[in-house]
This record gives sequence, structure tokens and C-alpha cells, in this order.
Amino acid sequence: MMARGQFRSLVPDVAAVMSALLSLLACSACGATSTDACTASSQSLTGVYTYDGARDTPTQATFSGTLSLTGQSCNNFTGTIDFVEVDAQGQSRRLSGPVSGTLLSATSLQLDAGLGAVVRQHIAKITPDSVYGTWVEMSGSITGSGRFRTRRGGTS
Repeated sequence: MMARGQFRSLVPDVAAVMSALLSLLACSACGATSTDACTASSQSLTGVYTYDGARDTPTQATFSGTLSLTGQSCNNFTGTIDFVEVDAQGQSRRLSGPVSGTLLSATSLQLDAGLGAVVRQHIAKITPDSVYGTWVEMSGSITGSGRFRTRRGGTS
């Protein structure tokens, strides 16, 4: 026999059920096979962004360029990145390559940029017109880290 009040915990939360059904409908509309694959899909990230930031380790540098997100399917997106990094001695190098990423939630994402032999992995917060956060560069092990900010609206 149930104690008084235990029955209430067995009744499904109507809001939670409706939310799950709406997620399932949204996912089926974009071809996703599970509700987890499409939960933040209402947010379009495609477009051209400025890409600016700094390398903090192992040596300091700043960078500026363009991030172009050209494809998006539900929570997954692709594009290209092209930027110039300038170190503390004034030496510059141009880096570019493909990017791919995933919306982790309505307010966060993970983006990987292939820059030759290294991958720069970004973890970021999303605002209405920008994305900002931190990155680590990996080539077998972590070879660098820093911070970045993007802003919708074109080239630097």
C-alpha cells in the first residue's frame, strides 16, 4: 500500500511529456534518429563570423580572421576557418582549414578546426550575435591553449 503523497510522484509531469513530444517532432522534421540528436536545432549558426582571440600557452600570440559556417543539420555544423596569428616578436603565420562542430545545448557548442597537423578544439558559449570561449590545440598531446570570440557579420 502506498503512503499518502507517493501516488503524486507516479503521475507524469505533463510539461515534461509535452516537451519530449515536441522534441521528437522537431527531430523527425530534420531527419534525426533520436531526440538527443536535435534538441538545440532551432538555432541556426550558419553565416560568416569574425574570429579573434589570443594564444596564452606555450607562447603568447593574438589572432584575427574569419570563421564561415556553411552547413548545418540539426545540431551538427561545418565550415572553414582562416586567420593570421601574430606572436609577441611580431612574426605572423596564416592558419586555415575545415571546421566541424556540435551544438551541446541552446547556449553552448564544441567546434574543431583542422589546422594542418593539429586540431584546435573550441568549447564556447553562444549569445545572439557571438560565440566565445576557450580552445586547446592538440597534436597527440595539448600543444597550446587560449581564448577566442567570434561575432556575426563578416571578415575582420
